[in-house]
Amino acid sequence: MDYFELSDGEAHRAFCSCFYGESMTAGAVAARLKHVAERPILRAPLAIWAVSIILIATPFLSRLLP
Repeated sequence: MDYFELSDGEAHRAFCSCFYGESMTAGAVAARLKHVAERPILRAPLAIWAVSIILIATPFLSRLLP
């Protein structure tokens, strides 16, 4: 968990037998771990920029419209 910086929930989704049954292949675990460990890097900053642009542009656009 420390190496991949996983939370308890992420480790549960990656390794728990309740998802895989009694056995699992190394490839399946690797694919699941890769999916769980990937973190969206740009989603939050892009959303912040989009909201900021809308907030800044709204007064200017309201002046252009009659």
